[in-house]
Amino acid sequence: ESENSDLMRQLEGVDSNLSMLQKARTHLKNELEQVKKIYEDESKERQSILGRFRNLKHEHDGMVAVYEEELSAKENLKRQCEKAEEETNLWRLKYEQDGIARIEDLENVKMKLQARLAECQGTVHNFNSKLMQLEKSKAQIQESIDDISTRLDQANIVNSQMDKKIKNFDKVVLEWKS
Repeated sequence: ESENSDLMRQLEGVDSNLSMLQKARTHLKNELEQVKKIYEDESKERQSILGRFRNLKHEHDGMVAVYEEELSAKENLKRQCEKAEEETNLWRLKYEQDGIARIEDLENVKMKLQARLAECQGTVHNFNSKLMQLEKSKAQIQESIDDISTRLDQANIVNSQMDKKIKNFDKVVLEWKS
Protein backbone atom coordinates (compact mmCIF):
# COMPACT_ATOMS: atom_id res chain seq x y z
CA GLU A 1 0.00 0.00 0.00
CA SER A 2 2.58 2.45 0.83
CA GLU A 3 4.26 1.43 -2.32
CA ASN A 4 1.00 1.87 -4.10
CA SER A 5 0.50 5.24 -2.59
CA ASP A 6 4.07 6.20 -3.57
CA LEU A 7 3.42 4.97 -7.01
CA MET A 8 0.13 6.81 -7.05
CA ARG A 9 1.81 9.96 -5.93
CA GLN A 10 4.51 9.47 -8.47
CA LEU A 11 1.83 8.76 -11.06
CA GLU A 12 0.00 11.87 -10.02
CA GLY A 13 3.32 13.80 -10.21
CA VAL A 14 4.02 12.30 -13.63
CA ASP A 15 0.43 13.13 -14.71
CA SER A 16 0.89 16.63 -13.34
CA ASN A 17 4.23 16.92 -15.13
CA LEU A 18 2.70 15.46 -18.28
CA SER A 19 -0.17 17.93 -18.09
CA MET A 20 2.29 20.77 -17.57
CA LEU A 21 4.43 19.51 -20.42
CA GLN A 22 1.38 19.28 -22.68
CA LYS A 23 0.41 22.83 -21.71
CA ALA A 24 3.99 23.95 -22.29
CA ARG A 25 4.02 21.99 -25.58
CA THR A 26 0.73 23.67 -26.66
CA HIS A 27 2.06 27.03 -25.55
CA LEU A 28 5.35 26.44 -27.42
CA LYS A 29 3.43 25.17 -30.44
CA ASN A 30 1.34 28.38 -30.45
CA GLU A 31 4.48 30.45 -30.04
CA LEU A 32 6.11 28.47 -32.87
CA GLU A 33 3.10 29.19 -35.11
CA GLN A 34 3.29 32.88 -34.19
CA VAL A 35 7.03 32.92 -34.87
CA LYS A 36 6.44 31.12 -38.21
CA LYS A 37 3.73 33.67 -39.09
CA ILE A 38 6.02 36.55 -38.10
CA TYR A 39 8.81 34.91 -40.14
CA GLU A 40 6.53 34.53 -43.16
CA ASP A 41 5.30 38.14 -42.83
CA GLU A 42 8.85 39.41 -42.44
CA SER A 43 9.97 37.22 -45.35
CA LYS A 44 7.18 38.65 -47.52
CA GLU A 45 8.04 42.16 -46.36
CA ARG A 46 11.73 41.46 -47.03
CA GLN A 47 10.85 40.25 -50.56
CA SER A 48 8.67 43.32 -51.06
CA ILE A 49 11.43 45.61 -49.80
CA LEU A 50 13.95 43.76 -51.97
CA GLY A 51 11.65 44.23 -55.00
CA ARG A 52 11.21 47.90 -54.19
CA PHE A 53 14.98 48.19 -53.75
CA ARG A 54 15.55 46.61 -57.16
CA ASN A 55 12.94 48.93 -58.71
CA LEU A 56 14.51 51.96 -57.06
CA LYS A 57 17.97 50.82 -58.17
CA HIS A 58 16.63 50.41 -61.72
CA GLU A 59 15.02 53.87 -61.54
CA HIS A 60 18.27 55.26 -60.15
CA ASP A 61 20.23 53.72 -63.01
CA GLY A 62 17.69 55.16 -65.46
CA MET A 63 17.92 58.56 -63.81
CA VAL A 64 21.72 58.44 -63.95
CA ALA A 65 21.52 57.64 -67.68
CA VAL A 66 19.03 60.48 -68.21
CA TYR A 67 21.24 62.81 -66.17
CA GLU A 68 24.26 61.89 -68.27
CA GLU A 69 22.25 62.42 -71.47
CA GLU A 70 21.00 65.77 -70.19
CA LEU A 71 24.51 66.75 -69.20
CA SER A 72 25.74 65.82 -72.67
CA ALA A 73 22.82 67.72 -74.26
CA LYS A 74 23.64 70.73 -72.08
CA GLU A 75 27.24 70.67 -73.28
CA ASN A 76 26.07 70.36 -76.89
CA LEU A 77 23.69 73.29 -76.42
CA LYS A 78 26.47 75.31 -74.84
CA ARG A 79 28.70 74.63 -77.85
CA GLN A 80 25.84 75.47 -80.22
CA CYS A 81 25.15 78.71 -78.33
CA GLU A 82 28.80 79.68 -78.52
CA LYS A 83 28.85 78.89 -82.24
CA ALA A 84 25.63 80.85 -82.78
CA GLU A 85 27.07 83.78 -80.84
CA GLU A 86 30.18 83.74 -83.03
CA GLU A 87 28.00 83.64 -86.16
CA THR A 88 25.89 86.48 -84.78
CA ASN A 89 28.99 88.58 -84.23
CA LEU A 90 30.15 87.84 -87.78
CA TRP A 91 26.74 88.80 -89.21
CA ARG A 92 26.68 91.96 -87.12
CA LEU A 93 30.09 92.99 -88.45
CA LYS A 94 29.00 92.14 -91.98
CA TYR A 95 25.81 94.17 -91.51
CA GLU A 96 27.75 97.09 -90.16
CA GLN A 97 30.13 96.98 -93.14
CA ASP A 98 27.93 95.89 -96.06
CA GLY A 99 24.43 96.54 -94.77
CA ILE A 100 24.75 100.26 -94.25
CA ALA A 101 26.08 100.78 -97.79
CA ARG A 102 23.27 98.59 -99.12
CA ILE A 103 20.71 100.62 -97.14
CA GLU A 104 21.96 103.80 -98.77
CA ASP A 105 21.67 102.16 -102.22
CA LEU A 106 18.17 100.99 -101.36
CA GLU A 107 17.19 104.48 -100.21
CA ASN A 108 18.36 105.88 -103.59
CA VAL A 109 16.39 103.19 -105.42
CA LYS A 110 13.39 103.95 -103.24
CA MET A 111 13.53 107.66 -104.11
CA LYS A 112 13.81 106.83 -107.84
CA LEU A 113 10.88 104.44 -107.58
CA GLN A 114 8.81 107.05 -105.73
CA ALA A 115 9.54 109.58 -108.49
CA ARG A 116 8.61 107.02 -111.13
CA LEU A 117 5.46 106.14 -109.20
CA ALA A 118 4.43 109.80 -109.11
CA GLU A 119 5.06 110.03 -112.86
CA CYS A 120 3.02 106.88 -113.48
CA GLN A 121 0.21 108.20 -111.28
CA GLY A 122 0.15 111.38 -113.37
CA THR A 123 0.02 109.30 -116.56
CA VAL A 124 -2.82 107.21 -115.12
CA HIS A 125 -4.66 110.41 -114.20
CA ASN A 126 -4.23 111.71 -117.78
CA PHE A 127 -5.44 108.39 -119.20
CA ASN A 128 -8.44 108.46 -116.87
CA SER A 129 -9.30 111.99 -118.09
CA LYS A 130 -9.03 110.86 -121.72
CA LEU A 131 -11.09 107.78 -120.92
CA MET A 132 -13.84 109.97 -119.42
CA GLN A 133 -13.82 112.14 -122.56
CA LEU A 134 -14.00 109.01 -124.74
CA GLU A 135 -16.86 107.69 -122.61
CA LYS A 136 -18.73 111.01 -123.14
CA SER A 137 -18.04 110.85 -126.89
CA LYS A 138 -19.16 107.23 -126.96
CA ALA A 139 -22.39 108.15 -125.18
CA GLN A 140 -23.02 110.99 -127.68
CA ILE A 141 -22.28 108.72 -130.66
CA GLN A 142 -24.54 106.05 -129.17
CA GLU A 143 -27.28 108.66 -128.84
CA SER A 144 -26.76 109.63 -132.48
CA ILE A 145 -26.81 105.99 -133.54
CA ASP A 146 -30.02 105.42 -131.59
CA ASP A 147 -31.56 108.55 -133.17
CA ILE A 148 -30.47 107.52 -136.69
CA SER A 149 -31.67 103.98 -136.06
CA THR A 150 -35.09 105.32 -135.04
CA ARG A 151 -35.24 107.53 -138.17
CA LEU A 152 -34.11 104.59 -140.33
CA ASP A 153 -36.87 102.43 -138.90
CA GLN A 154 -39.41 105.19 -139.65
CA ALA A 155 -37.98 105.60 -143.19
CA ASN A 156 -38.21 101.83 -143.74
CA ILE A 157 -41.84 101.93 -142.63
CA VAL A 158 -42.54 104.86 -144.97
CA ASN A 159 -40.62 103.10 -147.76
CA SER A 160 -42.61 99.93 -147.21
CA GLN A 161 -45.84 101.93 -147.31
CA MET A 162 -44.69 103.65 -150.54
CA ASP A 163 -43.81 100.30 -152.09
CA LYS A 164 -47.31 99.10 -151.33
CA LYS A 165 -48.78 102.27 -152.84
CA ILE A 166 -46.60 101.88 -155.97
CA LYS A 167 -47.72 98.30 -156.35
CA ASN A 168 -51.31 99.43 -155.99
CA PHE A 169 -50.72 102.21 -158.56
CA ASP A 170 -49.09 99.73 -160.89
CA LYS A 171 -52.11 97.47 -160.55
CA VAL A 172 -54.45 100.38 -161.21
CA VAL A 173 -52.40 101.47 -164.24
CA LEU A 174 -52.38 97.96 -165.59
CA GLU A 175 -56.10 97.77 -165.16
CA TRP A 176 -56.55 101.06 -167.09
CA LYS A 177 -54.34 99.77 -169.81
CA SER A 178 -56.21 96.58 -170.13
